[in-house]
Amino acid sequence: MIPALLISITLHELAHGYVAYLLGDNTAKVNKRLTLNPIRHIDFIGFILLLTVGFGWAKPVPINPNNFKNKKEAFLLFLLQALYLIYFSL
Repeated sequence: MIPALLISITLHELAHGYVAYLLGDNTAKVNKRLTLNPIRHIDFIGFILLLTVGFGWAKPVPINPNNFKNKKEAFLLFLLQALYLIYFSL
């Protein structure tokens, strides 16, 4: 169970950073969050709660909407991508 959680959390957060990068924001890349290393994405308290209570969280990927090429459309696409990831990760 733990390897599956680590993989899903890592891929989920990597996808957030990668989509932001494709939309013109390199904040996640600069902060070394475009990686498959789960240590970069795991929040210790959130992960422990996920294992014990069934509810938890990961470290949010930093983004800067001011770096998006087309701010309004890109931010909307980023939010829709986040909803898509949440829906299909359940």
